[in-house]
Amino acid sequence: MGKIFDGGVMSFSEYEDPVKKLIADAKFEKKKYAVKALQFFVNKGFEKLDLHDIDIVVPVPLHKNKIKQRGFNQSVLFFEEAMKNSDLEIWEVLRRVHETRPQFGLKFAERKKNIKGAFAVADKKHRHLVKGKRVLLVDDIFTTGSTFAECGKVLREAGASQIFGLVISSGHR
Repeated sequence: MGKIFDGGVMSFSEYEDPVKKLIADAKFEKKKYAVKALQFFVNKGFEKLDLHDIDIVVPVPLHKNKIKQRGFNQSVLFFEEAMKNSDLEIWEVLRRVHETRPQFGLKFAERKKNIKGAFAVADKKHRHLVKGKRVLLVDDIFTTGSTFAECGKVLREAGASQIFGLVISSGHR
């Protein structure tokens, strides 16, 4: 991923309890306490980061059917509070162009194949917003990096000058 991500992918924690349970409770059970705890966690983490080199924050998008089912994009929900306390904004410049199977439980090669071609820049206006910008791509979980790599590739093709990644939790070793 070195060719896509200029500064690698940073993580606030390992993908293990209690963070793992909070993410699951927030995403799948819609537990408000878990959302608030994760927003607090991200906000505190953001306070410790030097983000002066970042122009825009871009969340990994969900497919419209997943948004309809879940009611939110966790990448936006978990990071939006931290954005209020910074000079940065979340710009939803990517869209998921086709629905994919959940990555959970898939092997590395299956994950890559599953996510290939799943993302695009939303439209010409959004392409203009990315061109020449230093982008921070955010999500809740990083495991194999397949989703991040595919999103990063699309952002790079749209003209992003630099791409960095940030997740709440990483299971990547």
